[in-house]
Order: sequence, then structure tokens, then C-alpha cells
Amino acid sequence: MIYRIISYYRKEVVCINNFLYKPGEDNKPAGDYIEVGPRGGQVNDPRIVSIDPGDRLPPTSEPKHKWKKIN
Repeated sequence: MIYRIISYYRKEVVCINNFLYKPGEDNKPAGDYIEVGPRGGQVNDPRIVSIDPGDRLPPTSEPKHKWKKIN
């Protein structure tokens, strides 16, 4: 994962693309995904998940949040 430390508690993650994926979607490319807001903005304490080929994206911590691929 490529990231740059901004402060002790926050990291800026470099995203591969601007595609947003809904929780529960399946057959997405394998890799790491970060939780983002409804329009792709940062959220407090985002979850980062890894999925294998054919896996389904897990639920987000809040309704209307989405997933963005980071690597």
C-alpha cells in the first residue's frame, strides 16, 4: 500500500482510480479498498479491507458510505 503520513493519527492514501463501489458488490478486482463518503470524500477512521478475486465487498461502518480501490 502506498501512503504518506500526514500526522500521527491520519494517513493520506494514494488511490488508483476514482471508481466508487457499493457495499455487497461482488466480482471486483482483488486488492485493498478504503471506506470513503458517499461522493468519495474522506471519513473519520476509515476501514481498509483486502479482498480476493470474486469476493464480495463487506458492509461499511455507516449507511451510504462506499469503497474505493487503493492498490
